[in-house]
Amino acid sequence: MSKLFDNSRRTGRLSRRPAFRPQAEALESRNLLSGSSNNTLVWFTEFGANRIGVIHTDTSVINTVALPAGSEPDGITVGPDGNIWFTEFGANRIGVYHPNTNVVNTIALPAGGTEPVGITVGPDGNLWFTEFGSNQIGMINPVTSAITDFQLAAGSEPEGITAGPDGNVWFTEAGADRIGVYHPNTNVVNTAALPAGSGPAQITVGPDGNLWFTEQGAGRIAVINPVTSVINSAALPPGSAPDGITTGPDGNLWLTLPGLNLIGAYHPKTNVFNTAALPAGSVPLGIV
Repeated sequence: MSKLFDNSRRTGRLSRRPAFRPQAEALESRNLLSGSSNNTLVWFTEFGANRIGVIHTDTSVINTVALPAGSEPDGITVGPDGNIWFTEFGANRIGVYHPNTNVVNTIALPAGGTEPVGITVGPDGNLWFTEFGSNQIGMINPVTSAITDFQLAAGSEPEGITAGPDGNVWFTEAGADRIGVYHPNTNVVNTAALPAGSGPAQITVGPDGNLWFTEQGAGRIAVINPVTSVINSAALPPGSAPDGITTGPDGNLWLTLPGLNLIGAYHPKTNVFNTAALPAGSVPLGIV
């Protein structure tokens, strides 16, 4: 579907974009925590507020940096260069934030409704990202900014993407309720079907070596074994509409709950789920 609460932007899954209302506390004035090498930092995007943010996992302190209006940042990852790479769904761009200088650079994508969502560092050291609007996954060289696209089936609407433990590129197909696996050496794509209405969003390698992903349509966190393709899931709070997911420095699974404006931490060994609140209108999506 489209971004949360906005059915006009994407079709086929939960709408994920409420109207953003600037907050009185002026979050833009907060200082952003510096140093992406700090192993207590978890980065995330605020789609509705046009910001990227960072949470210090040992204190739960959250800081943000403002992006241009209409950016609608979605996926985010720490690049091989130590910078923070993210997608700008609304502006059809890839953004690069330099923590040491607070500078943001952007790379334009081809016109025509690419709508980038997820982004990750691939097994080859390049940045891989999904193109929701054009049913493609893309690869960008972090040095030259050269972009290569790989076409998927019509209606796939890929969202999340990650480098798997098997050396392949794993991604979600929100429009088709599937998990996809792209084999870079052969250009072959395999898929695993999910229950109708799952609405898989983001995906990451978990602390156990399996692939963990969010099911925005079903309100669940799920895991797939990369060898057997066996899938298990656990329900999250009603209305959470889980989106971004990453393995945190504490060994837990951190995820965004845009439906409730929360950052959550799921403890896979105990099934305990904790949350930290964000200001109204933040709409957190990607997290790394």
